[in-house]
Amino acid sequence: MFVSKHQLIGFVVLLFHIHQSTSFITVPYESANKSGGLMLFDFTETPSLDNWTEVIDDSLGIWGGKSASSKFYLFKEPYLINRAILLTALNGTAFAGARTNCQFDLSPYDKLIVYANGQGTNKAYKIILHHNGQHDSSYPGYEQIFFVPPDELLQLYEIPLAGFQPYYRERHVPLAPPLNLANITQFALHVTDKKGGAIGYGGDERYYDRKLKRTGMSRLEIDWIKADKY
Repeated sequence: MFVSKHQLIGFVVLLFHIHQSTSFITVPYESANKSGGLMLFDFTETPSLDNWTEVIDDSLGIWGGKSASSKFYLFKEPYLINRAILLTALNGTAFAGARTNCQFDLSPYDKLIVYANGQGTNKAYKIILHHNGQHDSSYPGYEQIFFVPPDELLQLYEIPLAGFQPYYRERHVPLAPPLNLANITQFALHVTDKKGGAIGYGGDERYYDRKLKRTGMSRLEIDWIKADKY
């Protein structure tokens, strides 16, 4: 279900998660300011998602040979704003999502802002950044988890760039080079199986229960993602 700007409630709610690095703000559509900072992905304006690739964890070999499904598509309707939708279904797996190659210099900025809403079973989403063209499986990804509670209202999710940490196959790699924010070359968005304590800690095993595997369908609707300063 989509909510038009005329249906949104005219108030602001600011909620911070204690001991966690992600905050979210519920705002009227008119107050979701796209100006300022660096717009990374404006799905309200993009004509297609052809440069995005759907990714799934098929390591468990179940559910018809796969343990997840993922569909990333652009919703278009006359007189309504375009919106990207990440539709995922997990069946005891670790992740499903989409990724795209890119070329961004995020070094002048402090945070990512995702303007989105969530619906469905799973609430934990993870952004994974790769730098310097190091995209293959021999290199770590720089991860951070944020939570999107089910809500039909669009919300602003602020994700600090300082919170991205290197992980390789769910294990922290403390000796990996720091993330080169000046040369971000791949951006990925996953629904993941992490527990509530995992915000800002990537795949840290202190916050990862290998017996906890998510199931069910989820839907993340995204208007845009940008980088900005505090």
